[in-house]
Amino acid sequence: MKLRLGILLAIAVTTIPGVANSEPKTGRTTTKSVQTKRLTTEEAIQGVLNFTNQVRKAHGLGVLKVETRLASAAQWMVQDMASNNYFSHTDSLGRGLGDRVPSFGYDEFLSIRENLAAGHETPEEVVQGWMDSPSHRENLLCPKVTEVGIGYVSDVNARYVRYWAQEFGRPNSIDMQRRVSIANAEATPKK
Repeated sequence: MKLRLGILLAIAVTTIPGVANSEPKTGRTTTKSVQTKRLTTEEAIQGVLNFTNQVRKAHGLGVLKVETRLASAAQWMVQDMASNNYFSHTDSLGRGLGDRVPSFGYDEFLSIRENLAAGHETPEEVVQGWMDSPSHRENLLCPKVTEVGIGYVSDVNARYVRYWAQEFGRPNSIDMQRRVSIANAEATPKK
């Protein structure tokens, strides 16, 4: 009897990567993998940045630089989606991208764009998923954007468990002048 119970338990917890499993508690469907390494937020974000820039380079585009206000907006968005169990470009406060990103101080821009994803387990998977979607691919390969903020959260209590965001932007000349002025002021030695 102990041997049979051990086999049943092993079968119950073993899943085949890429095969959807229905979870009885929530009725939701997720994709699970037996050997998935739990990513830290930093590893997930760095992985998405690396893969995004590799794809952009392969298409003859410049690499994106991380911008802290875009990163704050992206991280807030994934946390909001996970905490409130939804997936949408409209946040829980009713804001779209054009209202949300400026609320994080990124308010002088020529272009902003957003990619969201949920459920993907790895940075490679999520970037590939975006590349496989025409509208997300357009955002990722947009030659007009120069900066990015990336957000990631993993919450086993959330509907899709893993949430990903990319907030893309290109500052306008007023914002660039302000950044140069601030950098110069910070670099000037105090007497």
